[in-house]
Parts: sequence; C-alpha cells; structure tokens
Amino acid sequence: MMSVEDAPGLCFPAEDRVRFLASLAELQPVWNESRCHRCSTTCSGHAAGCDYVSGHCRCHLGWTGAQCEDQAARLQVVSGQSFQCSRSKTGLAMEECPLEIMLCQAGDVDLAAMDMSALAVFQDCNAGNATSSACSPANGSDLEIEVPAAAKTKVLNSTCVLLAAKVLVQVGRTFEPSKTAMINVGYHPYLPPDVLLVGTVASPIAAGPPLVYPWCLPGGECRQRADEPIQVLIAGREQQCPAGTYALTGSPGCTSCEEGAVSKPGSRVELHDSLEKICRPCGRWSEPNEDREDCEQKWSLIAWVSAASFGLIVGMCLLALHAGLVWGAGCSLGVRGNILLIQDVSTERGATILTTCGRHRLHQRGCRSFPITLQGTGHYLLDSSDVSHLRARVVGSDRLELLDSKGEALNGQYDSSMGKAFLPLSRSLFHTGFLVPTIVLSPTLCLFGFAGLMAAAHLHRVGHAVLWLSLATLPITAFVAWLDKRLKLSTPLHQRLAVYQARLKRECPDPKACDRGPGRALPAKHLVDLWDFFGGLIRERSMYYIEPNIVKPLTAASRLSFAELVGPANVEWFVSHFWGHAFSHTCLALKKHARSVVHSTARSWGDVAYWVCTFSINQYKIPEELAGSDWATSSFYLALRSSTCRGTAMVLDERALPLERSWCLFELLQTLQRSESDSSFEGMLFCTSSGIMNHGGASVEVSLNLGKRVSDLSLENARASSAEDKAMIDGLVIKEMGSFEHINRKLRLHIVDALNHAERSAHKDFATIRASLQGGSGTEHPGEQRPTLLSRIRTSHPLKDQAGGN
Repeated sequence: MMSVEDAPGLCFPAEDRVRFLASLAELQPVWNESRCHRCSTTCSGHAAGCDYVSGHCRCHLGWTGAQCEDQAARLQVVSGQSFQCSRSKTGLAMEECPLEIMLCQAGDVDLAAMDMSALAVFQDCNAGNATSSACSPANGSDLEIEVPAAAKTKVLNSTCVLLAAKVLVQVGRTFEPSKTAMINVGYHPYLPPDVLLVGTVASPIAAGPPLVYPWCLPGGECRQRADEPIQVLIAGREQQCPAGTYALTGSPGCTSCEEGAVSKPGSRVELHDSLEKICRPCGRWSEPNEDREDCEQKWSLIAWVSAASFGLIVGMCLLALHAGLVWGAGCSLGVRGNILLIQDVSTERGATILTTCGRHRLHQRGCRSFPITLQGTGHYLLDSSDVSHLRARVVGSDRLELLDSKGEALNGQYDSSMGKAFLPLSRSLFHTGFLVPTIVLSPTLCLFGFAGLMAAAHLHRVGHAVLWLSLATLPITAFVAWLDKRLKLSTPLHQRLAVYQARLKRECPDPKACDRGPGRALPAKHLVDLWDFFGGLIRERSMYYIEPNIVKPLTAASRLSFAELVGPANVEWFVSHFWGHAFSHTCLALKKHARSVVHSTARSWGDVAYWVCTFSINQYKIPEELAGSDWATSSFYLALRSSTCRGTAMVLDERALPLERSWCLFELLQTLQRSESDSSFEGMLFCTSSGIMNHGGASVEVSLNLGKRVSDLSLENARASSAEDKAMIDGLVIKEMGSFEHINRKLRLHIVDALNHAERSAHKDFATIRASLQGGSGTEHPGEQRPTLLSRIRTSHPLKDQAGGN
C-alpha cells in the first residue's frame, strides 16, 4: 500500500471531505492550510491507509495500535438480554429508555486500556414489529423507536463491560398495542474500532449493498453488527380511565360501569370483548370500595344475616332439644318433652334418686315439683300406669328426686340402670333454658332470626340466599336432634353389656336351646363371674334389678335363658330364694355352699350347678315355664324332682324373707315331700352369707335371729305377685299336708335341726377358744352351766316343741 511519504502530493479527496464532515462533525478535525492532513507514520500491512482526520493509521478490523500490529480485544454480546421500555405518559415527547448491554471478552486482554468508543447500537429491521427511522420513510409519521448510534461503555469487571445506550420511544397512538424491537451491537460506520466483536468476521455478508467503511478487511468479509439479538419490549399506550370506568375502542371518553360493578384503572374494551370481564359485578355479600377498583365484603350485612341465622338456628335447636316426636297408637304422631336417658335409679336414705346421662338442664323455676314419666326402666312399679303421675324435683345437675303424685317421697325400693324419662312438652319448655325459660327464649330467637332475614332479603337483594339459609335451619335442627339422641344411646350399663356380650360371643358363639327344667342349671362360676363383672352397677341390689337390667338385655337377641346363653349344666342343687335379697348376698351364700359340698374332693366349686329361676327359666316364655295350673309340669317342679338334684339350697338372711313368698313355700313343700320319699335326697339346706346353717357354718348371730324369726312365722301368710298363684299353692299345701299347721311344724323341726348343728359347731369353737385362753387344758369347771343356743332362743321366743301346735 502506498503511504503518504511515497506520494507526498496526495491529499484528502475533496469528494470524501464533504461526506466525512457531514457524518463526523463531532470530531472537529483540524486541517492544515491546504485542507489536508498527512500521516506522520508509516502504516503496516494491517492498516487500511492513513486517516486524514487524525493523522494516524486506520487499522483493519481486529487490529489496533499505532502501527496496527496489535490484535484487538475480542468481545462477545451476552445472549438472552432483554429490556422493557414504556411510552411517554404525557403524549408530548419521546420517552428515553436507557439500556446497559453486557459484553464479555473472549480472550485475556485488559479491557480498561481498550478504546470502545467506536461501538454503536442498531435496530434489526427484519425482526420485531416496532418500526424506526432506520426502517421507515423519512417523514417519520409512524415512527415507534429511534436508536441513536452513539453509545458509551464502562468496565464492569476484568472480563465484562456495559455498553450504555438509549432508545427513544415515540408516544404512539391511543390503545397502541405492545410491540417488540430487536437491536444489535455493531461498529460506528467511520470510527475505527479498537475492539473486535465476535461474529463480525465469521462470514461474508450474504446480501445487500457492500458496506463501505475504510477499516474493513481487504476482501470485505466483515459485518458491521454482531449476530446476538437484544430484545426491547415497548409497552402499549392505553387510555387511562379511572377505576369504575372503562374505555371502549374508538370512543372518545370513559364509560362508567353499572351500579355495583368495579373495574381496574385503565380498563378498555374491544368491540368483540365481553363487558363483564372488565366491569366485574360484586356479589350479594360484597360492594364496591370507595375507589370502585375492587369489591369489599359487606361485613355489616354478613354480621346481620349471621346473627339472624344464628338466632333462628338456636331457637329451632332449643325447640328440637326440649321437644320430641313420638308415635302413638294407630300410628298417630305426638309431641312430648325432651327425653332424658336414665343412668341410674336407686333409693338412698328414703329418697328415690334418678340420675341422668349428662346434665338434664332442668330448673325448678319456683315450682316445688313437676310431672315426669318413666319408660323402659324394667321396674314394674316405675313403668306401671299406677304410678304414671310421678313427679320430680331437681337435686343436682344430673339428679332428680322422684316423688309420688302428691309430691311426697316414694315408698319402697326402686332400682334401675336403664330407661327414659320425659316431661310434658309445656313443662319441658318451661323448666329448661338458662335464665330465661325455653318456652320464651325459643320463640323469641326464632322470631328475631326470621324477621332479620326477611329484612336483609328486602333491603340488600339477598332473597335467594336468605331462602336457602332459612331452609338450611331444618336439616341443621334435625342433625342436632339426631346427634343429641345418638349421644344419649350409651349408658354405663349399655357399655358393660356390650363388652360382656362380646365375651360371651367368643366363649359360646352358638348357644343352643335345651328342654326346660333340670338341664338349664348354671355352674357357680358363671354366677359369681356375673357378679364380678357387673358388681359396680349391681352394688347391693336384688334380682328385681338383675332380671330386667342384665339378664333380659343379654338374652334379648337369642331369646334363650341365661343358662343356655353361657352354657347350661344338669341341676345339682335347686336354689330357693327371695328376689328381694341382695344379689351379692345370694352369690356369697351359694359360693360358700359350693365350697362346702366339694370339700375334701378334687372337684372345683365353680362346677357345682345350681338351678336359679332368674337364670334357668326363659324370661320370654314365662307362661310355658310355669305351665299354668299344671304345676307338676312347671320348670320348678321338673328341676326339683330331677334325679340329678341333690337337694334344695334355700338362701336366707336374718329376716327369712323367702319363707314369706308363695313360690318358696311351693319349693319347701316339694323338698319336704321328696325328703320323705327319697333317702338320697339331702333335703333343705339353709344357706347364709356366713355359711350353711345345717353344717354349722352360719354365724351364731345369724342362727339366733333366724330361729327367732321362724318361731313367729306362719307360712299361710306367704304372698305372691299373682293371686292365682297363691290360691294354687295354698290349695296344694292343704291337699298334701292337710293344713298349714303341719307344714309349719315340719319347717320348725328343720330349723331346730339346723340350730343343733350350729350350736354344736359353735360350742366346739367356743371350747377351743376357751381352752386356748385357759392354758390349753380344754376342761370345763365342774358344775358350770352354759346357756345353749336353743335355751337362749326359748328364753326370748319359745319354740313350739316338736309335737306341739302352731
């Protein structure tokens, strides 16, 4: 290449001077007198010639230095860069959008020493949809973006720099949509670059006019711009209508949304759009806020409707809790007071106390007592129509005292752990309710709730919601009533029965019915086990409690006797007892009897089988068990007369109450008759909780008191629940024994015999103790007279002699 020195007359061409001056006026070149600037150095082979403006060599792309012998720093545009610009809000001038484009070096060069002022930014007219002055007609009427070529750089770190540029965005037209422009980093057309952009010399330019800039490679195989695109997002310009209004495309102003609807600021609607998407109507339970930009809850309405609904629901639930529907005769539907589940009924210190499951929620309300009805207690007096006019008074949160129709304490013993109690409807509503009676509170709450809901429906356009809320009170009330009933289905007795039934199901899964009579005896172990399992509920209660509360519920499903349910055995001992005895006393007496009869044998006392009417007869077939007037085919007679029956065990206490019952008199008669005809039959054994009186096992006090009681007893005074049963048994006694005088005498003879055994046993015990106290001599003093048991009884209540009368 020829240098300036080689051609000293060569000067800067005049035709190029105008072009340079027009495009590079900002360089302010200094010209000499001949308007020509000669190069002061010789340019190497990497130069494109002398720069007449600066007087330095113009290096080819990729070379730098005074002699163009140094390789330029290689920079690469970081990929994926994107910037967002907005349009002018004033609508008067272009909006300036600054950009900082990151470039990182591809080699190891000190970027701080590089001159990158020749880098520029250009728009890619073939990408995006935003036009600019470089891509549109010169008039610029629809210009969207203007990209100034000049850019500045600042070093970010040792490897990267930021190219600071700016984009000028036109105002645009109203409702102008968002647009996208693509820009590239490249070289200034005339300033020689001091760096090399990666990709600008990768391949020759495929199409278009040749680039004319003096520093391009000799073959022209270079690009002015790097390939990596940079995206610029230009936000659209929308009509800024305030909240609660919207702009319709083509409309000059803003249109207000309908009443009760809201919209965001700047909302606009195209001709094909749905207005509901822009103007959102608030729901029944909300309203536009002060700016009409969003909906806010009508808390006052919600509180109003909630309070009214709560009042209506509580009023209805109170009514449902304290009133119940009942089916009467002929499928008639009736209403009565709320049902109270009975947990316990017992007589304590002369007062009959009913304990409910949970709180009964009853209040005295100034009344001395109120009427109450009991059902399903299993007690023939409590469930009888004779005491249907029972009354009660509150004695605790879960306790009521039962009274007679005059409001006085009941006479007799009443025991139960099941059943239901309820008041008349009016009384139930009057005696329930905290502070205010339910009969006042419930209608008031219902009226308040219904009126509040109707007012809300009329004033706030929530009619449908109010209707559904009103209808919802019905299933809610029904659910509360059902739940209250479900919670009252379980009592301690029910829970114990369920556990016992499950155990019986495992031990005897398939109980079978057997012939009535001797084959239905109950082993002693089952009898004692029943007491051990239900003892907490039975306490000192009698068979009048055991039969309806335990035996019948356990046998209800199978309709069998209790002995058949647990596994029957052949009778060994017939038990004559009084149902009014404490069951614990009966169990203890029979347990002592069982131990006594198996004494000195290898047999277990629990296997001794007893025929006890409560457990051995089918409680669901009483007429069949008693056989009506044909007493010789009754279950009692069949068991007592069975060949396997060894004797009769009469359970007695000091009052000898079994001898006051007609059926015990029947059993006594059959025992006496069999004793006379069957020498193997052991006869009547008098069993007490302290032992067998005939064997001397009973205590002295019990023996004395029984002797005194029998001395005044007349069997003709025995009672029965049925007048027919008493007449039948009395007639049988007279027929078999001739008179009651005869059977009375025989009973006393048996008692005397038992007392003699008791006396001998007691004398032996006293002698042993006396001998121990006297030093073990075991001798008595001569002439000492000791009172005997019989003499002590004769002193107070003379027994008739064996041949005497009644």
